Amino acid sequence: MAKNLQAGLRQSIKASRKAGVTGAGIFSLAPLDLRFALQKTLDPRVTFTRASTGTFVGSDGVLQSAVTNLLLRSEEFDNASWTKSNASVSANSAAAPNGTTTADSLIENSSVSVQHFAQQLVTVAANTLHTVSVFVKANTRSIVRFGLLNNILTSGAFAHFNAATGVISTQTTAGTATSVSYSIEPYANGWYRCRVSCVIDALSATASMFIGLVDDSNNATYTGNGTSGLFLWGAQLEQSSTAGEYIPTTSTINSAPRFDHNPTTGESLGLLVEEARTNSVTNNTMVGAVAGTPGTLPTGWGTFVSPTGLTRTIVGIGTVNGINYIDVRFSGTPSSTGEITLYLSPATTATLAQAWTSTAWLSLAGGSTSNIGVVNLRNFELNSGAYVREIGTSFVSSISSDFVRRQNITTSFGASANQIQLVLSIYATAAGTPIDITLRIGLPQLEQGAFATSVIPTTTATATRAADVASITGTAFSSFYNQTEGTVFADINTAPVANIAQGVFDLNEGVGSERIFQRRNSGGQIATAITDNGVVQGDFGSVSVPASGRARSGFAYRLNDFESAVNGSSNGTDTSGTVPTPDRINIGQNFGSGQVVNGTIRRLTYWPTRLANTTLQAITAP
Repeated sequence: MAKNLQAGLRQSIKASRKAGVTGAGIFSLAPLDLRFALQKTLDPRVTFTRASTGTFVGSDGVLQSAVTNLLLRSEEFDNASWTKSNASVSANSAAAPNGTTTADSLIENSSVSVQHFAQQLVTVAANTLHTVSVFVKANTRSIVRFGLLNNILTSGAFAHFNAATGVISTQTTAGTATSVSYSIEPYANGWYRCRVSCVIDALSATASMFIGLVDDSNNATYTGNGTSGLFLWGAQLEQSSTAGEYIPTTSTINSAPRFDHNPTTGESLGLLVEEARTNSVTNNTMVGAVAGTPGTLPTGWGTFVSPTGLTRTIVGIGTVNGINYIDVRFSGTPSSTGEITLYLSPATTATLAQAWTSTAWLSLAGGSTSNIGVVNLRNFELNSGAYVREIGTSFVSSISSDFVRRQNITTSFGASANQIQLVLSIYATAAGTPIDITLRIGLPQLEQGAFATSVIPTTTATATRAADVASITGTAFSSFYNQTEGTVFADINTAPVANIAQGVFDLNEGVGSERIFQRRNSGGQIATAITDNGVVQGDFGSVSVPASGRARSGFAYRLNDFESAVNGSSNGTDTSGTVPTPDRINIGQNFGSGQVVNGTIRRLTYWPTRLANTTLQAITAP
């Protein structure tokens, strides 16, 4: 069948060429066409994971956090992550809402006058609104007692959900729980998604997701018969007021893919794929800040003022477009010239030759830059707390009321230093001349790396955003891939960074000897390489990524017949080489190299036939 499909595709492409369709019309013939920027969703063939939450810009320009499932083994209730009491689980007992046979059956035992349930304990943010949800289908039992409680089951909220009628009954708010709400949503084939939202109490940092069986008389405590139960699938716990899209988990938490947008124009940019990064600013969301004169800076921040005669005022704290900010005013008549410094983070360990990038949203929220020589975002290099030197970027000539993200890069950490610290500094240029400036500062970030990545919110400690991992494997891959010949097309956005390679796609077999892979290399060009049995068959790379960072590239292969094209031009041909045998494709990352696109994939397309050179150049044209 696959051969017939490929033959039919070749005939369709030949007919399209005769009709003059050599560009966009060819895409309609591709069996794999991942249009991330247009559809803003994942094809079901794509496997995606990120073991943490992550931020992205929505189409409305607002910074958002991706849905993150804090539970483990969300479809494996038989796993030890779920504690069973007077109950057992029969795995993979029924078809789940997604059509796979992955739904489990929760079965009561025959114990007398007890509750029959499963639960999972999870670390959560205290005094914070969370939502739990689970898919339920009636079997020999139809009612589930479901909710979110603290770890000793004394505070929280739960209700009885009837998976035969879609009715919620016996709604209970226990202890000091607040912001309680419930819902039940019908799905196909008798499935319902049950939801409970609440703040469990003011102190608990551990929550229990509780799923219990209820007898036909609506009793949660009863004598079981040893056989009755109901079907479960897709449990989720998230820090939210509603149930978001379901995100499956295994041995780690998982988060939804991020489809990013231009914050100014709202343009959809596609699937955001980034490497792991840690924000060393321990509190960039302004926790602990209080308005006043002088007011209270966010916890962990500090101030150093060299000239006397100045007053510091915390004008206000708020959020704009999802960005937490603080307005800090310095006013008065300085006794001398000198620097006013805000410490935005504690010192963090750094080593020789590391690259560090600091960012923050900044704007002039009031006053002016009169008698201000610089407004600098700076990285202080320290030796065991003692100042060594500073590297900074001045914004005094460009700072305005526009609240934009500024960047400062330290590309070569000094030999005499072992710590780095993010600061914002203002320099008074004349003694006896008044100054009055209010700066708005939002979500500062200090991360090890030669370029900035998406913001990582913090409250009391450093936080790490895990790497985005997207791939197609197994039968999902073999259903479209042609070993004999084929063509790959990619449309990406990535900020070109000197001396850093950024992966685009990698067809490989999980070892690295059989590969067709593409990257933006450290010299700034789109490069494609093909390896068979560990031997390089072709290496193409001479077209630079434009300053905008957007590149459209394609690669066509067949025995002794390769071509690469970038932005409408040939990137090289080769008439000698064999074809490798991959069994998967990594999206936005090269196999085993750590080379991540650190940008967005707008579109990724595959044809199981070798497109003509003219067609390849046409589809990659800007």
